Amino acid sequence: MNPILLNYELLFNEKKKKKITEIIIKAIVKSKKILSTRELINFIYEIIVPSNIDDFDISFSNIQYMDF
Repeated sequence: MNPILLNYELLFNEKKKKKITEIIIKAIVKSKKILSTRELINFIYEIIVPSNIDDFDISFSNIQYMDF
């Protein structure tokens, strides 16, 4: 199974959404910094795409069941 797709689907879990939101808020409060849109998008990307993505055989056949 495609790890990117699995991680993306996990983000729809309400508990996980809440935890990610808490982490972002803690980071903002602790560092007293406003996140840019780019930093937020990069954070989400790092959650979804594993750092060792090159080790996986990812092809379009892994997502054929999705309706486009």
